[in-house]
Amino acid sequence: MGSAYVLAVAAGSWLHATPGVPLLDGFAPPEAYRWVSPPPSLAARNRPAQPQRFTISMGKHGSDPQVISTCDLQATVVLGSGAIPPRTGSSSVELVVTPLASASVGAAPAGRTVAGNVYRLSAQYEGNGTVSELRRRAPVTLAYPAAPTAAGHITHQVIWSIDGRGWKKLATNDNRQGQLVVAFIDGLGYVAVAVPTSAADGLLPSPSAPPSASGSSNGGLIVGIAASAVLVAVAVVLTVRRRRRHRGAHRRGG
Repeated sequence: MGSAYVLAVAAGSWLHATPGVPLLDGFAPPEAYRWVSPPPSLAARNRPAQPQRFTISMGKHGSDPQVISTCDLQATVVLGSGAIPPRTGSSSVELVVTPLASASVGAAPAGRTVAGNVYRLSAQYEGNGTVSELRRRAPVTLAYPAAPTAAGHITHQVIWSIDGRGWKKLATNDNRQGQLVVAFIDGLGYVAVAVPTSAADGLLPSPSAPPSASGSSNGGLIVGIAASAVLVAVAVVLTVRRRRRHRGAHRRGG
């Protein structure tokens, strides 16, 4: 526990969390999930998730370290130093995070259904050229919609796909209080949160698609201390940002 706490503090500092924010102070309540294609019962008050573009500087050894988080805080990617390989003539990379409806991609692995949006991560070098690989694994944090009371203890798992068709289940750390999951990806592509199909009622915009036999499983893997530290650190960052947004809204309203 002590080691995890130290790593979390270190990761929080690297992620530029505000100094003095205690890790054990609790997290701000998650904001309402933003759907691309919401369930009918949520459609009237849904605020759609929006795509975002980020510019990442490049050096001779590759990309500079950067934390990429969508404005609604539903998708966060941490790129370490040199995660994106250098390319001659390119001093920057444009990374795009695009939220998609789950129905627009291939079905999740057998026995699993996507809960919430699918996020496509794609990047282009300056002057053209698609980023096809990452040299360092990157932690991805995704928010997920609140589960019905009867399904409050379901297991959330990150799934990843290079093409949006064949999926791979990833070792995942689930923070139910913050409604956040974290997993490490080996490359860009598509990521989503999956739940057991039997527990997916109320989390989906429409009946789940037939299970697919595609995708390999990493079920049973234990997420290491590093994953726990990243999840805590990212949760702290998101909490700080949420609090700032709430305070800003309060001041404007006052």
